[in-house]
Amino acid sequence: MTTARSTVRETDIRKIAITPRDNNLPVYDILDLIVKEGRSYLSLQPHNTAELTNTDWWLKITENSYDIAVRLEMFEGTEEE
Repeated sequence: MTTARSTVRETDIRKIAITPRDNNLPVYDILDLIVKEGRSYLSLQPHNTAELTNTDWWLKITENSYDIAVRLEMFEGTEEE
């Protein structure tokens, strides 16, 4: 019995360095990175004009101290729902 072999080859691309874009542009492209108020956001869509809070359009990459404290429930009940 012979086993099928995949023709797909894996490639190690190492690390990719992303340079932040100006955070005041009117539109962003997919994979554009911006830094605003101590947080980094990655654009998930082309022609992105959405607010940073829109998780369908932006991925928050870093947290600041306040984000971490809220996530760890150190400031329970302080965020608006």
